[in-house]
Formats: sequence, C-alpha cells, structure tokens
Amino acid sequence: DFAARQGIHVGDVLQLTCEGVEFSEPVKGIMYNPDHVYYIVDDTFSEPDRGAYGYAFLDAGEYPGTDITYESLYVDIDGIENKLYYADENRNRIEQVKQKIMQVLSKQILEFTPKHDATAYNFIEGDIDSNSAVGTIFPILFLSIALLGIMTTMTRLVMKQRTLIGTLKALGFSQTAILAHYVSYSVAISFAGSILGAVTGWWTLGKVLDEQYDMYYSNPFYHMQLSWKVVAV
Repeated sequence: DFAARQGIHVGDVLQLTCEGVEFSEPVKGIMYNPDHVYYIVDDTFSEPDRGAYGYAFLDAGEYPGTDITYESLYVDIDGIENKLYYADENRNRIEQVKQKIMQVLSKQILEFTPKHDATAYNFIEGDIDSNSAVGTIFPILFLSIALLGIMTTMTRLVMKQRTLIGTLKALGFSQTAILAHYVSYSVAISFAGSILGAVTGWWTLGKVLDEQYDMYYSNPFYHMQLSWKVVAV
C-alpha cells in the first residue's frame, strides 16, 4: 500500500536518513508483514492511514551508526503455530517462555507481549468476534420478522378466501392441491426476498463494510465473498 501510494517499485533506489546520516538503498522487494496488518506509527495516531507511512527491513550491516538499538525482538516458539487463536495449552506454553525470558533479562527494561495480545491482532480478533455475533443475530432477527410477516399475511389471505377454498373442494380439488397452491405464495416470496436481499446486501452494506476493512487493515488475503449457505438458509 505504501509502495503503491508513493510510487515505489522494485529496483528503485531510496534516499534514507537515520540518526542524521544519509544513505541510499535499493528496493529488493515489496512485502506485507502480519505484525503490521493494523499499522500505526505510534500512540499519537488514532487510526491507520494506509499508504501515508510504511516500514522497511534492512540488513544489520547496512546500519549507518555504530550501535544498533532494537525496538522489538520476535521470538518463535517450537511447537506453536503462527495463528490468531491459540488453545489453552499453547497459551500456557507461551506464558512459560515469557517467564524464562523475563528471568534471563531481569535487569533489562523489558515488556513481553504475546502475539495474540498485540494491538493489530486484538483489533482483528475483536472485529472477527463482533462480525460473528452480528452474522448470527441479524439473520435470526430478520428471519423471525419475515416469518411473522408471512404467517400473518397467509392467515389473512386464507381467512378472506374461505369461500373460494370451499368452492374448490366442491369442484374436486384435493386438500393437498389447495395447500400447495397457498404455500407456493410464501415460497415465492421467500425465494424472491432471499435473492433480492443477497444482491442488494452485497452491493450496499457489504461494499461499505469491505471498504472500511480495506481502509484499516493491510491484508492481501482478505476478500469479500458471498456465502451461498447463508442465501440457501
């Protein structure tokens, strides 16, 4: 996002300044980093501005100063997969490693933050949980309202056409045929409503939410897709 917005391409030479020293470095590649999915420079920024600022990875040998001060260190733990949600035993394992690191570096000013407690991961996890709740509650609510409306409409329709129903029975129509005739009304309304709701929701609310997520998160694997299971239900 930063490279696209700033017009940076692989092979370009960038002029950098670090600790008052100017130097140039070629662009070897453009990448995404999962630790910067939700990226803000510091606490003075309330929300990300994708493309306005970015980050770069340089070899330690390219550092222009004498002593390198690391802002953060990443620790990979054997047996722990890199994912958003962790089982309890994995969380316990992470806590044990944390305690060992704190003991070894007890004289240092150190803050240990497990990846699942990092800011970017917390934001994504919170959005996933809230979307899951909304995705469960809203369909139930809307289906309940639609069911109530259809039942009320069909009840009134049948009550108004009691004479017509009696005439049809007298003409030899079976109860099953008459029932299928009136049920077809509700089936047609439900089918049309499902298709119209899926199409309208995709191009209205779905697009709005997709633009919001694209504004805050730098995730190349994220894309909006229609769930045919939801439409079928």
